This record gives sequence, structure tokens and C-alpha cells, in this order.
Amino acid sequence: MSLVRQSMWAASAGLVMTASRFIVTAILARKLSVDAFGQFVYSQWLVDIGFLVCALGATGVASRYFSEYRENPSALAAVAQRWRPLSFVLPLFGALAAVSGAGISGLTFSVDAYVLLASWCLMSGLWGMHTAALTGLQRFDLVFTANVVAAVTMLIGVWLVPFDEDGSMKVFGIMAVAAGLASCVGLRPIALVIKIKADELSPERWGSIYRYAFNIWITAIMWSLVWSRGEIPVLRNLEGDEAVGTYAVALTLYGGAVAGVMLWISGIAQQITRYLGERNEQAALTLCRFALDLQLLLIGVGALVLIWLAPELIELGFGVKYQGSAVLLGILALGLPAMALASCNHLLQIITDARYSRNTTIFGVFLLFCCSWVGVSLLGVPGAALSRSSTLLIMGAITYFVFWRRWGLGVLGGFNISVVILLLGVSVLFSLLPELKGLPVRLALCVGMIALLLVLMKTKSKEPLVISVWLRVLSIIGRKSPNE
Repeated sequence: MSLVRQSMWAASAGLVMTASRFIVTAILARKLSVDAFGQFVYSQWLVDIGFLVCALGATGVASRYFSEYRENPSALAAVAQRWRPLSFVLPLFGALAAVSGAGISGLTFSVDAYVLLASWCLMSGLWGMHTAALTGLQRFDLVFTANVVAAVTMLIGVWLVPFDEDGSMKVFGIMAVAAGLASCVGLRPIALVIKIKADELSPERWGSIYRYAFNIWITAIMWSLVWSRGEIPVLRNLEGDEAVGTYAVALTLYGGAVAGVMLWISGIAQQITRYLGERNEQAALTLCRFALDLQLLLIGVGALVLIWLAPELIELGFGVKYQGSAVLLGILALGLPAMALASCNHLLQIITDARYSRNTTIFGVFLLFCCSWVGVSLLGVPGAALSRSSTLLIMGAITYFVFWRRWGLGVLGGFNISVVILLLGVSVLFSLLPELKGLPVRLALCVGMIALLLVLMKTKSKEPLVISVWLRVLSIIGRKSPNE
């Protein structure tokens, strides 16, 4: 399968999941009270973090080594056969962790709700394990199918099932059913890999795999805190469930933007892994630069739309009771440029057996919690948004610095990154001015800023970036990757 086809399948899978989760969240925000919606958002965070804490790096191992050993079936089978029992057992511990976290946090759910919460986390863990395996096998078509199954189930459930205004936990059952059905997709190709006669891997190779598993496990937990919703526990502790609900609305739109700029190149990560497995570092670096430029272009346009049209987007998605979240969306958008370095982070993660990602994300978690505590204490909910965007920009700067020290400034360049950050910062400041509150004025400024962005962003050879990226995309459509 060509790199473009892989990316398109992966992008489609991400688009389905992102769109469905956004719609589900929007429906629940309208049906539930702000407090009840805040409890749901916090429970969703517990499900995610509970599984990650208990996953022990098994998803990362499947995603990497199923891909890296794709041309060596006996070695692939050896890894898969050790991975398979863990893919069933570890989600059980994740469910226990999520329920324990809910109890410690003081969430007053009924016994039935706790059972459904545990079921949701268990099914979500199984789905996550299978998604990692299918990703490593580069079966993005099956990942797409699983996501469609989950999306349809969730949407039908939240649309038809009645919820009490004060917050029914029936949604936990809907999520559990959706994840359980999705986890059944793709069982056959995974089973076929496990049935292959396994090779005896050397102790040194197993040691490398275990080290990677540990590092990626720590990294995944920390990334979930830094790149996802790690400030929510701090916000809930200091401001309560209503503040969480208000912040979650902006964070949901922001998360949709993140997924939107990431999903179109989501298949590239596996190709970078493959290049490195073939000792073709230069090809991996070239692919990282292309991904960086493409994401910066998408991020710049998307973030400007979020900043200038935030009031309309919030009201359209979640209703008038969340209009106060508009300013939060603009602040969050400031951190989006850091996402453009995702492929660079992935390359550093592979060549260091995840040590780089582990170390930087541990630092990022410490930084996020410190900034969140200070920011929320001083500024309330806007402090949480500011802490997130600041942390992400600092993390991105670290990755850029490491690339510059190892491969030189020319590998990534810096002009385009500076242009995007500058235009976003100016837009946020201008959007706060009372004179620019009208929709026609903001719409005109949004279009003008996007036009300026497209004019200013250049390639290394000083050509317009938008034209260069478009020609590059056209040139590789339908082309097989060199190693297919």
C-alpha cells in the first residue's frame, strides 16, 4: 500500500473518530447541566489515564515493532505472541484504576454507574490494544472500520437515550458498547500473525524491546497529561465541576483542531519508523521536514479561524450558555504550532528508544502542573488555557533545539515557525479589543491574516510554501513508497 493511501486511510480513521467524539460531546453539553457535563469530561479523562497507567507500554511496542519487523515474520510472531496475553490482562487493571480514581476524586456515582465506568475503561483498553496492533501492521483500513463502528454506536446511543438534566450515567454504558464492538474489528489479521512460527530473539533484542516498552509507557502517561487534559484535575480541585465544563467546551474544539492538523499525515509516523529500520536516516529527515511544513500551513490557517471566529464556533457547537468559553479557545490556539513538530518528536523517540520523549514529557508534566496551579489560582479558568499553550510552546522549542544541535539549522529552518507564532499572537491580542467584536470585522481580519500567512510562509528555496506543498502532494499521489 502506498504511503499516500496509508495516510488517507489513517486520516479518514482519525477524522471519523474526531468528528464523532466532537458531536457526542456537543450533544451531551446541550443535554446535561454544566456541572454534570463537567463530571462526564472528568470521567472520560479517568478512563484515558487509567488505561495508560496500566498499559505498561504494550500499545507502543505493538505500534513500533509490528511495523519494524513487518518484513521478518518470525521475529514479528515472537513479539506478537508475548504481547497478546497482555492485551487482555492490562485493560482489566486499567478499569480498576479508573474506578479507584473516581472514588478518590469524590465523584458520587451509584454502584451501577461505577460498574459501567469500569466496563467503559475495559472495552476502551481492548480497543486501544487492537488499534495499536493494526497500526503496526499498517492495516489502517481496519482501524478506519473500527472507528466507524464505534462512531455510529456512540452517536445513535447519545441521540436516542434520554439523559436526566442533572446527569445520567447511561452514557458510560453507551461508550462501553461502542468500544467493545470496535475492539472486535481486525481480530483475524492479528490472529494470523500470532500463528506464525516464532523466531528465538536474542536476550539483547528482548532487552531493547523491554527498555522501549518502559520508556514509551512513561512517555504515554506524560503525553496524556501534557498534550491532552492534564490540567483538568487542577482546575476541578480549585474551581469545581462547572469550571471544568466551561473549559472542556473550548478544549474540545481545540482538540478537534489538533486532530484536524495531525490526521492528514498520521500514516507518516510508520513510514519514518520503517526508514529508520532500514538505516535510511536522510529519508526520515526529509519526510520530517515535509510533515513540519505541511502541518504549519494547516495549523496557521486553522488557528486563525479558531481565534477570530471563536464566539460563533462555541455557540454553534455547544449553545449560548457556553459563550464565555470563546476567549479560552483563542488562548489555547496559541499552543497549536508545537503540534507541527510531531514527526520530529517521533523520529527522536525511535532513535533513542523513547528516552528523549520520556525525559522531555516528564519535564513537560512538571511544567504544566506548576503553570496550571499558578495560572488557575491567579486567573481562574483562563489561567488553565494559558498554562497549556505556554507549556506546549516550550516543549516544541526543546525539540527544535535538539534537532538544531544534532542535524543543523537547515534541516527544519525557523522562519515559518516564527511567522505562525507571531501572527497567532497578534491575532489573539487584537481579538480582545472591543472595537473588533463585530462579526464582519473579525471575519475580514481572519481572511486578511490567512492571506498574509500564505504570502509569508516560504520553502528553503524561498518559494511560496503553499504552492510547494501542493505540488509535492500531487507528485506523490498514487506513487508507491520506495520499499513497497
